[in-house]
Amino acid sequence: MLAAIRIASGEAISDERLLALKQHAAAYEQRLRVDPVPLTLRRRGVQRLAVDDRQAHDVTLIEGLARAYFWQHLLNSGAMSSGSAIARAEKLHHSVINELLRLTLLAPDIIEQWMAGQQPRRLTLMWFQRNRLPVDWQAQRLLMASFEEGA
Repeated sequence: MLAAIRIASGEAISDERLLALKQHAAAYEQRLRVDPVPLTLRRRGVQRLAVDDRQAHDVTLIEGLARAYFWQHLLNSGAMSSGSAIARAEKLHHSVINELLRLTLLAPDIIEQWMAGQQPRRLTLMWFQRNRLPVDWQAQRLLMASFEEGA
């Protein structure tokens, strides 16, 4: 039996120390039990999304909504005179401000769904920046339903 093992650094490890390390590694592996999570991979363009039945918040979408409401408050309170003034203060292009301000026109029940993590997975903040949002709440609900159907 070997009295010591040399490792890459040149350090000698005794048989007792090696046995202790193996026992520690075995105990560590037992604690690292991984439970499988059922996922379905779907494509969105070139991206792949992991889809499951759990609720998940789209942080980018929620942050965009929060910024839009903050900017709308600045306009309503008179702290800022226009979307262009906000754009200059935020160092953003004025079109970004105006596109995100449209989110304040969303139906309250749609916003509640997003806050509960039930937004359509295919709906992104980029979609709102590239497409028109109907002002009519019923039309918005139909639009959200079309995202669900297309999933």
